Order: sequence, then structure tokens, then C-alpha cells
Amino acid sequence: MKTRVRPHLRELTSLRLGGDARCMVIPESDDEYDQIPELAGKYGGRVVMLGRGTNILAEDGEHDLMLVQRGCLSAPEILSTSSEQILVRVDAGMSLARLLAWCIKHGCSGLEPLAGIPGSVGGAIAMNAGSHGQECFGLLREIRGWTPAAGVHGIQRRDCAAGYRHFSLRGNDGVYAVLGAVFAFRPASCEEIRAQSRLWFRRKKSVQPLHAHSAGCVFKNPVNGSAGMFLDRAGFRGRTCGGMRFSPVHANFLENTGSGTAAQALELMDQAASEVFVHFGVHLDREVEVLTCP
Repeated sequence: MKTRVRPHLRELTSLRLGGDARCMVIPESDDEYDQIPELAGKYGGRVVMLGRGTNILAEDGEHDLMLVQRGCLSAPEILSTSSEQILVRVDAGMSLARLLAWCIKHGCSGLEPLAGIPGSVGGAIAMNAGSHGQECFGLLREIRGWTPAAGVHGIQRRDCAAGYRHFSLRGNDGVYAVLGAVFAFRPASCEEIRAQSRLWFRRKKSVQPLHAHSAGCVFKNPVNGSAGMFLDRAGFRGRTCGGMRFSPVHANFLENTGSGTAAQALELMDQAASEVFVHFGVHLDREVEVLTCP
């Protein structure tokens, strides 16, 4: 188990914001997850599973947190193949980009619409990441997970609950970790998968600030339209507050231009949600996860 004391959240999140946590532990095997409760007692703080920090807005200041981050401990493994599907076991620490590259090489189709989404497989499962009608849960068959009560164990799809940017384990209302997953992909030619991946990536690149210090979409899409559309119509495209701004490319992306603070980000978000409600009567719920200080 690797341990870092007082890690800087601004170095661990794509928004480049946030103060210090108590510590961060990096298990080097699945068996080491059972040490987490003991380490939490030693270092103190709430246990938070951190992927690659691509959906996190961490407040400035001292966080009473023990972060748990997973590295990629194994390569994908094909479990079975048929004319209709290919079952593949994937480590949760693998990045989505690397998994998509592997899928192209091995003729496994399904992830193409998610091309350009950053983060890890585990993080994508934990928020049920999706794009253009394809969500992670739609490909998921089972996961290998960890909870303090049950330890490391297999969890079937029927024992999970998922919705729009939501994933949970039935019967568990506390901390959990996704260690790996089995996905069901469709067989296709490498050329077809590569072409579709490039198509979806070009589409995202044309309308999203993929290379900015961002945490992806700030708000979930309401049932009666897209959050970006309402923010755009309310005048928030390019709106700034100090070093933070809503992207000039996509109004639902919050960017750190280099000197931003979490307080500025939260102020902009509060302004946006308030004005959208005043103008359109629409409630915007956060998609980005906010880590607050005590």
C-alpha cells in the first residue's frame, strides 16, 4: 500500500482546484483494500474513492478526507466470444482512453460514443458516464467491488442500480470501491471501431473544450432540454468570475483559466443555477461532485 500524506487536491483534479486532504492511499492489490478501515482510523477523515479527479470540484482549505486512488493493476482479459458479444474483464484503474484503444485493436465495439471522455473505468462506472445515448451501465455485466462490510466480492448487474449519471450498489448506503468490471462488447472490425471513435471524438472536440482545465459538464441535463442550452440563453457562455469561467465553447463547461479558486467556481455555479431558474423556471442539478471542507 502506497501512502501520501497531505496530498494537494489541485494536483489530483482536472479543474486544478482544492486544498489538502489528510492522506491518500494507493492499494497495490485487491487484498489491500481490507486495510482501508484501519488506515482511516489511523489517519482520520472520511474515506473518498478518487478516480482521476475529472468530475471533482474540491473546495480550498483543509479537507478531512482520506483519499483512495487505484492504479491500473492488470490488462483487459477476453473471457468469452460469440457472434453476438465479447465479454471482457477490465481493471477499474485503466483509463477510458486506453480501454478504447484496446477495444479498437481487439475488435470490441460499444465504447465509441464515449471517445474523448477522460477519467478511469472505475470513475466512469461510479457516475454512469455516458455520451450520445451510450452509458457505461448499458455495457456492464458485473463488477468486482469492495465494501467495508463484505470486503472484496463479485457483484452482479442485477445488484446494481443506475440512472442518468447515477450508479449505486443495492443495499449499500456507505462507501464502496469499484475494482474491476466485466463488459459486454459487440464484435466489429478494427477499422469500423476506429472510424466511429474518430467521428465521435471530432464531434466532441468541435463543441467541447476538451483540452481546458475542466471537470466536464457542471450541471445535469433537465428533462425539458439541455443544461448548456439554458445556460447559453441566460448569457453564461464565457461568463467569468476571477480566474474561473463558463467556457466560450460550451456553456455547461466550467474552466479554470489558471488562477481560479473553488470559491469563484461555486459563485459562478450559484449565479447560473439561480438565473436559469428565474428566467426559465428550470432547476439545474449539479453533475460535478463538490468536495467541501468542514
